[in-house]
Amino acid sequence: DIRHLDTIVQSYRYNNLNLEAFNSKDAFVASLVAGQGSGRAERAVVRDYPNLHHFAADVRHHEDGRTTVIILEPASAGNQENLPGYTELASALRYNLGSQCRMVVIEAEAQKSLSDCVTFALDFALVAYQERRTTFDQWHENLAAYGTIADNGVQDKKYGPFDRGLYHNYGIHLIKGWGVLPPVFYKHAHSRETLKGVEKRQPGSLETDVSTGSNKDGAESLEERMEAFSDRHGFRPRNISIEASRARKIRHALES
Repeated sequence: DIRHLDTIVQSYRYNNLNLEAFNSKDAFVASLVAGQGSGRAERAVVRDYPNLHHFAADVRHHEDGRTTVIILEPASAGNQENLPGYTELASALRYNLGSQCRMVVIEAEAQKSLSDCVTFALDFALVAYQERRTTFDQWHENLAAYGTIADNGVQDKKYGPFDRGLYHNYGIHLIKGWGVLPPVFYKHAHSRETLKGVEKRQPGSLETDVSTGSNKDGAESLEERMEAFSDRHGFRPRNISIEASRARKIRHALES
């Protein structure tokens, strides 16, 4: 996945998608500095170098010079493997952009495997683009104005920060994705327990249409997707939808 990431990313040329892959957090931060004040919306798949883990980012460069960054972590941002990458990123943003940049980290906890982060991150970046008008554009406006993605800056526990220590010590505003991300982000979630958590916090999510791309004409609910791609072999059933997503993205690159 890592070897072919650039090729796959370059195959997506939607209007104003501005999707790019970065092999390190430093390269990503440098791009944020270069884009200040441009008024551009950008999406990124970023490697937590030297680790192999990847995450997605949805970015807005506001014309007044502010930059807002919404990190989309496929798995967990707070675990011992991924957390150092986010503390380093937060530090680099403070050093290079100061108060002109605001960042939140939304951990989706959709990925339960060790090796699917590239495909999840790419999928998240594309879904963020798809959901820009309904969700992300407003989140960025809120983040720039209030320092939170909540409308009008209202205090609501679902918008975090979920870890006060991370927030006060490292400036990491952590949000749990189950309560805020559109259900389509969980189209490829590995675990049925994850979908139960999303449904509990966002009732009706399991019935939400999550068909995208070339499949948009045929409605498919989140629950139907899980059923269609459940692999019941082995000790623990798992959802292999992400494998289908990987195959489609490779095919998209080959046909472009």
